[in-house]
Amino acid sequence: MTGSAGQDGSSIEVCFVDPRTVLQQENLQGLLGDAKQHTRMTVPAALLPQLSKGVMELGDADDPLNAWYFGAKDELFAYRLMGQHATMSGFAAIIELEQLQAIASGSAAATAGLPAWPDFKADLQEGRLHFPSVRSPFLFAGTVLDAPAAAVYQLKKEGQVVGVAISSEATEL
Repeated sequence: MTGSAGQDGSSIEVCFVDPRTVLQQENLQGLLGDAKQHTRMTVPAALLPQLSKGVMELGDADDPLNAWYFGAKDELFAYRLMGQHATMSGFAAIIELEQLQAIASGSAAATAGLPAWPDFKADLQEGRLHFPSVRSPFLFAGTVLDAPAAAVYQLKKEGQVVGVAISSEATEL
């Protein structure tokens, strides 16, 4: 993480992406220019620590879908859809835009120590990875069940973003 978020009411831009796209360098080409591959959102710096503390909810009964909630939580209809992105790996992740840009540019400092996708995926599946982590550039990464895309929502109260949701209930990209 870049640590660029201040404690003075400032904001920071984050991206929601498929983590495999970021960790497999050959997939990075054109990522930031392709709206189907990521969703950007500006959040208050005060919300940034909450973006590492996702709470997963499964769909009701025979519904195979899931959602991750960060910060304040409400019914999904209270959120505003910000965009959708592909999740072909079965995972969605949150990363600071500045960090993603550094990785996409091939910066040696940003790419040094990046985990290999198979290792990162195994750590996620086995529960060995907790966020934030020095072993990962992501603020968060989690499973998106049975969906080729994830929908990203924001919850605002009094004009301020107070919550975020990532849902596997997305339309086809």
